[in-house]
Amino acid sequence: MLEAIASFGRSLGTQDPATRIEELALLGGFVRLRDFDVPESELAELSAETAARPGAQANPRPASTEDIESLLRSVW
Repeated sequence: MLEAIASFGRSLGTQDPATRIEELALLGGFVRLRDFDVPESELAELSAETAARPGAQANPRPASTEDIESLLRSVW
């Protein structure tokens, strides 16, 4: 896993890929879900739908609906 992150960083030309991804995301001008008109009242439903997706279920580190909702609320 660490080698994959390091390889990703090399492809981005950085030793800190997480910071570079954040910089790239900011280029779009959006930093919060509410900037995309995502209603706060729909975060719980969105979390449940996200947790049910096959990609989320195949994740080596499972995320519960509560974990996902907490993350979404932190960026709402």
